[in-house]
Amino acid sequence: MASPIPAPGSASAPKYWRDEVGGQLRIAVENYLFDRVMTIRDVAFMRAYFRQWINSPVWDMNPAHNGH
Repeated sequence: MASPIPAPGSASAPKYWRDEVGGQLRIAVENYLFDRVMTIRDVAFMRAYFRQWINSPVWDMNPAHNGH
């Protein structure tokens, strides 16, 4: 049986960009959302943000997940 989905504060749960405390990710996301020029650093922050969501173990806890 799959484990329950982790609480948002759990280390295994993906984090939301608005909760980031350093401020750099917020700048990158807002540059993207408002169609502003993005720096290489902005792109790197966005890539890391997307990766932490994509690679989160939370997706493996989906009871409908069939491994494909």
